Amino acid sequence: MSNRCVLSLLLLCGLVVMPTPVSAENWASWRGPRGNGTSTEKGLAVSWDSKRNVAWRVALPGASGATPVVWDDRIFVSTADGDDLSLVCISIDGKELWRRRVGTGNRQVGFGDAEGNMASPSPVTDGRHVWVLMGTGDLACFDRYGKPAWKTNIQEKYGRFDIQFGMSSTPLLADGRLYIQVIHGPMRGAEEPAYVVALDQKTGKQVWKKDRKTGAQMECKHSYTSPVLYDDGKQRFLLTHGGDYLVAHRLDTGAEMWRMGGLNGVPGAPMAARRPAGNFLQRFDVAKFDVNKDKKVVRAEITSKLHQRVFDRMAKQFKFDPTKIYTIAALRKAIGQKEIPKPSAPAARSYHRTLRFVASPAVAPGLIIAPSAKRGPVIAINPNAKFTGDLTRKATNRLWKLEDGTPDVPSPLIHNGLVYLCSENGNLSCFDAKTGKQQYQQRTHRMRHRASPVVADGKIYLSARDGKVTVVQAGRTFKIVSQNDVGEALAASPAISNGTIYLRTFDALWAIRAK
Repeated sequence: MSNRCVLSLLLLCGLVVMPTPVSAENWASWRGPRGNGTSTEKGLAVSWDSKRNVAWRVALPGASGATPVVWDDRIFVSTADGDDLSLVCISIDGKELWRRRVGTGNRQVGFGDAEGNMASPSPVTDGRHVWVLMGTGDLACFDRYGKPAWKTNIQEKYGRFDIQFGMSSTPLLADGRLYIQVIHGPMRGAEEPAYVVALDQKTGKQVWKKDRKTGAQMECKHSYTSPVLYDDGKQRFLLTHGGDYLVAHRLDTGAEMWRMGGLNGVPGAPMAARRPAGNFLQRFDVAKFDVNKDKKVVRAEITSKLHQRVFDRMAKQFKFDPTKIYTIAALRKAIGQKEIPKPSAPAARSYHRTLRFVASPAVAPGLIIAPSAKRGPVIAINPNAKFTGDLTRKATNRLWKLEDGTPDVPSPLIHNGLVYLCSENGNLSCFDAKTGKQQYQQRTHRMRHRASPVVADGKIYLSARDGKVTVVQAGRTFKIVSQNDVGEALAASPAISNGTIYLRTFDALWAIRAK
C-alpha cells in the first residue's frame, strides 16, 4: 500500500492530528506569545453576549483570576476545586480532557468580595509540557496528556511566603528554565527575604537563586507582579518588579545588571517645604499677566483664560479697578505682595508605605514601561546593555516619566508606537511611546478593572470585574467599538488563539468566536 493510501486511511480513522493552521498563534503564557498582551490573530469577534458568538462554555469547579494558556488543540486552566487546587485541560472544542490535583489548602484572600485565592498564578506551557504554580507554593509539571513529570513546593524549599494577599506571581518559561520571583517579607522590621530563582524545566531542580534586596519598607516589600523577559533580538534579560524597584537580571546566572527606582518616594526623605505665607493670589507672580512685556498690565492683554480668572479674583478680593492699566510694581502693592514670588521647587514625593506593585512591566523592542501602583508614577525606559548599577538618578536611560496616573492592577500595553494604560476605574489613557505625550484619556466602563488589556486585529479588549468587555479601536483617536457582557464576574486577562477569545470567569471558561 502506498504512503498516500496509508495516510488517507489514518485520516479516515481519526488517528492523525493535523497541525494547527499557520495563521493560528499559541497563547503560551498569561501575556501571550510575545509576553506583552499582543496577538497577530485576525477576524476575531468584536461583539457577543451569553449566547451570540459563543462557541462553547465549560463550567469550572471553582474561581480563579488566572489566565488560561493555549497550545494547538489544548487549553490549560488552573482553578480552585473546593479545598483542592487543580489544573484542568480542555480541548478547543470545549471538552474536558483531564484534571489533576496540584495541591490542597485553597483559601480566599482580599477584603470584601475577596476575588483572589490560591489558584491565582497562571500556568505556562511549551506545548509538550505544562507548569503550574499555586499560592500554596505547590509547583508541578505535567505532560500535555496529564502525566505527572515532577512536583515540588517552593515554600518547603525556600521558606514560608509572607505576603498579605497571597502569592499570585506567574512563572516565566525561557531557555529551558522556570524563573520565579518571590518578593515578600514581614511588614515590621528591616528583614527582606525576597529572592529570584531559576529551576530546570525538566526536573524542577534549582539552577540558581539570588537574593533581591531593595530597602523597601512595610507593604512595599510585597509584589504581585510576574517576571518578564526582555528580548529585542540583540539583548535578552529577566525583569523582576517590586520592592520599589524594577530590576534586570542575567538569565544564565541571575546576577543583577541594573535597577531602576523613582517609582516611590525615598524612605526617610524630608517632606516638601511648607508653602510661603499668604494666600494663592498673593503667591501668584503678576508679571505673568504682562503678555507684551512692557512692564505694564491691563486686563485686555491677558490671553490665558486661567490668568483672566486669577486677575478677576484679585480685583474682587483686593478691591482694585480691573479696567485700569497698572505697572507690575503697582499691582504687587495693590495685592500686598511684598516680594517677587520665586518658582517653588517641585514637591518631594513622600514615601508611600503601602505601594505594593501589582501591574507587571510591559516590553517591546527598545522600550520598557514600568508601572507603580495607586496612581503613582510610570517610567518609560530605553533598555541599553551598557547601563549598570542603580539607574534611578540617571536620566539618560529614561524616555519619559509620568508623575502620576499608573494603573493599579492592569499591566500596560504597548502596540504600534503607543502605550495604553487602563486604570482600575476603567479609564483608558493613550500615550506616544517615544515622547510620552498623551493622546487621550477617556472613560470606557465605570467598573473595577483587574484584568490586563490585550490587543488583536487593531482592537483593544478591556475586561471589567462584572464581566463586561469593552472593545476599543487601537490608535491615537479614541473610539469604543462595542461593549459585551456574558453575565459572569471575572478577573483573569483574556487569551487569544485559534481565532477565539477565551474568557476565564469565576464560573466557567468561555470560547468567544465569530460566526
